[in-house]
Amino acid sequence: LMGFFLLFSFSQTSFANENKVVFIEIKGDIDFSKTALVKKAIGKANEINAKVLFVEIDTFGGYVDAAVKIRDMISESNLDTICYVKNRAWSAGALIAISHKHIAIAPGGSIGAAEPIPTSEKTVAALKAEFAATANKLGRDPKVAEAMVDKSLGYKQYAKEGQILALTDYQAIEVGYADLVATDANQVLNHFGYQNAEIITCEEGALENLSGILSNPTVKGALITIIFLAIMAEIKTAGSGIAIIIAFIAAALFFSS
Repeated sequence: LMGFFLLFSFSQTSFANENKVVFIEIKGDIDFSKTALVKKAIGKANEINAKVLFVEIDTFGGYVDAAVKIRDMISESNLDTICYVKNRAWSAGALIAISHKHIAIAPGGSIGAAEPIPTSEKTVAALKAEFAATANKLGRDPKVAEAMVDKSLGYKQYAKEGQILALTDYQAIEVGYADLVATDANQVLNHFGYQNAEIITCEEGALENLSGILSNPTVKGALITIIFLAIMAEIKTAGSGIAIIIAFIAAALFFSS
């Protein structure tokens, strides 16, 4: 009887764990605050033994390096990853979206338009390879992903040569870049069998916001300027100590992001 009870309890616990979903929203510009948020969510999922990461995304894009880090974390995780494109996943947001195992898209939503700015042969080649490798890893047609980045390619009837590829909701379904069109997150969860799941929401906190601010190129440039000016002031004032403290604080903020 005791053995049966323990087996039943273990089964119930396992079932409960499998039905925990960690939910986050990625809205606005893609920066390192979003990278920190995804890291926080994956850590939370591992901590509570959740099996699913659900990302609702609505973005025009952002920094490529931040998006690549998010892509790496999502595609390399052992979680069942689901992306819901609420309105749009353009540019860097498209890379994040296609790094998920499953993609759902809202009616009227769109995904793609990922030509890098500024555009150069080097940046296009590098980002095109990143998109294609991500798509191929998840079993999607890499040529679609390449056409989202390189407008010289075009893709069938969806984009002529010279036009960057951006897919509407129904087009994404046709080319295998979305599993379904859904009106809300609950419909997406129901489709993938998580209708009774416990939803744990992760939000951006003070640390994530600070990470985003400190990773901004303008802020980083200002911190470097402060460091050099403080060092020069310390030399000019014959080592009073105040300027070097300011330099250390600026350096700590620069590297802490």
